[in-house]
Amino acid sequence: MPATYDHGGLKFQYPESWRVESQSGALQTGPVYVLGQDHAVTLTTPSGAFWMALRFRGQQPGRLVATTLEAMRQEYPKLDAEPVEETIAQHRAQGYDLDFFCLDFINTARIRGVPIPGGALLILYQAEDREMEELEPVFRAVTTSLLENLPVVKSSLWPPPDLFGLQG
Repeated sequence: MPATYDHGGLKFQYPESWRVESQSGALQTGPVYVLGQDHAVTLTTPSGAFWMALRFRGQQPGRLVATTLEAMRQEYPKLDAEPVEETIAQHRAQGYDLDFFCLDFINTARIRGVPIPGGALLILYQAEDREMEELEPVFRAVTTSLLENLPVVKSSLWPPPDLFGLQG
């Protein structure tokens, strides 16, 4: 039976066996706290994999994604990052699929930035590579559940032209 999270303007379903933590206001640690998120929620699986969503007022998704990628590169210098664009529940999402070594294991992570009314949503999930095959459909279902409950932003400014740093 799925549990429902409904706090801080974010609503979604998630597996009831997962631990949920949330915080309103700026986080004290993490790669993106300086950007001023106003609500964060993290789900942790029994094995330690996690999914998180951070809502930012007045921010652009591209900036959040780029800052998060840079923080991950500082932590994991041999990180492989592949740019991704996709539509999730009618929302345009851009970000990166990541692979990196941590404690002798290959880890896989996904970063997605989504415009929402008045700001942006940053979604990040991560699992050990062997677990990701099983968990990714669940992470995607949680993400879809979240985005289905948010209005779609249609903007000619999204995606920003230099999201992936391709322009000289």
